[in-house]
Amino acid sequence: MSEASLTSVTIAADFGASLARAIYTIGNEKIEQSLIFFEPEVVEVHRESIETYENSKQGTGREENSAWLKLGETYYAVGFLARNRFHTLKSLNTLKIDAAIPLMLSMLGAIAQKHKLGNKFKVTIGILLPLSEHEDKGRFHQAIVEGMKNFTFRGEEYSLELKRFIALPEGGGLLTKARAPKANQKLEPMKTVNVAVLMIGYRNSSLMVLEKGELVKGITSDFGFSKMIHRIIQMTSGQKEERLTEVISQMKSKKNPDKKSLEKLVRTTRTELKQAEIESLKSAIISARKEYITLLKNWLKQELVLSKIDEFLIGGGTVMYLKEEIMEILPNYIEQLNWGHTLEKRIHQTFGKDVVNDELAARLADVYGLFYVLLNVPMPSLSKSEDNTEANEGSYARA
Repeated sequence: MSEASLTSVTIAADFGASLARAIYTIGNEKIEQSLIFFEPEVVEVHRESIETYENSKQGTGREENSAWLKLGETYYAVGFLARNRFHTLKSLNTLKIDAAIPLMLSMLGAIAQKHKLGNKFKVTIGILLPLSEHEDKGRFHQAIVEGMKNFTFRGEEYSLELKRFIALPEGGGLLTKARAPKANQKLEPMKTVNVAVLMIGYRNSSLMVLEKGELVKGITSDFGFSKMIHRIIQMTSGQKEERLTEVISQMKSKKNPDKKSLEKLVRTTRTELKQAEIESLKSAIISARKEYITLLKNWLKQELVLSKIDEFLIGGGTVMYLKEEIMEILPNYIEQLNWGHTLEKRIHQTFGKDVVNDELAARLADVYGLFYVLLNVPMPSLSKSEDNTEANEGSYARA
């Protein structure tokens, strides 16, 4: 195949600590966006372990759920396979780029196999990195260029070419694409206003403050949602991080855990002890939540250096869970808070039933913005009904 005829893939990825997600399109003529998700776990394994898995597996699952990678002489189990077959635990203390390289190559391999792209194609890549790791973008770039030259995904060898690469700090997709004017006003240029971006994810929280377009504050803390989850684990018995996170995030009442949800977390098999465990879980969740909110409040009080902020962008996978509390934490900025609703509406419009709820849309907003930075084309227009809503409330709708 000639160089000019090689297929082109454009992919924007966010390697979240609770879910790695990416938006991609194939070819250059028509933008047809697709989603791909991976569990975030990556683990180095022996070649014999992969051979045993391949020889014993039954059926043909999705590429994302049976992902393994050979890079050089090293084998990795990635995502669902790492978690379920090799019982890999989340690692929140390692650098994000350590897992990001095998995850990105696995995403590209899975896309190639899903769409039958062959073993050679060109790729344009955009990634989001924590503010504290943004300086590592050069290391990622070098490693991904080398890795793409020759890797094996699920037994198929690939040799890919990197056309273009960009890395934005987490929140960069929102900053470039989610800014919105208030009702009946024009959007002011960045160089004339003060803008803050708060990202609250599973692993960490970050804050960027830009004064007249110049970054004056950029800080990352380890105050992600996992802080609250780990505190609950300390106060209870036998709870597992993944299950606890799933149940808590789906509770109808965030402030007052309901019995039906708590019953999903009960570990005891003795009927007479069940109610006591439910009460213990409820108390632990309420207490840990209050501690976590206080932690965020004190952190933001210390780090917000500008008294005047014209627009305050809020994003990350945890924001829907804490929306009311964020408004209480930032009472002086209520009118400036921008929840990125215009991006979320476009995400729902673009992906339909593939994005099942607003929580997932919120988790995709930053990488959706990055995707259109990569493409360097206007975002799709909202439907007429959504456009009318946007005109009335912009992205500043209250909880």
